[in-house]
Amino acid sequence: MKWKVYAWLLGVLFISSHFTSPETGQLSDIAVLRKIVSSVLILGTFCYAYQKAILTRKFWKILLGVAAIDELCGVVEFKSEYDFDLVFIISFIISYGIIIPSFVAVYRYAFNLNGLWVNNKLSENL
Repeated sequence: MKWKVYAWLLGVLFISSHFTSPETGQLSDIAVLRKIVSSVLILGTFCYAYQKAILTRKFWKILLGVAAIDELCGVVEFKSEYDFDLVFIISFIISYGIIIPSFVAVYRYAFNLNGLWVNNKLSENL
């Protein structure tokens, strides 16, 4: 139940941040790609919360790596825009405190739920 609540909270935060962001409509190709990766990561969180096998384990393992690289690039970008002060530290802790459980959910989804993937027709064909 807690993963379902977290998934919905994360989804609502992601959608609301998209509509309240001052750069909406002026996104670069990289920003669009980052939003797509974040959206799929949130989808994986929902899949884990509701125990539904969508796509393949291999896809989710690859996505997890891509999302981790994306987040590391985000840290570098975030650091280059702001000074290393109290506001930066608090913002960093809050934003990554919100997103880290999503990585945990997708990790568990891709690596730990063996029984979930047994009857997945797409996985059987690969």
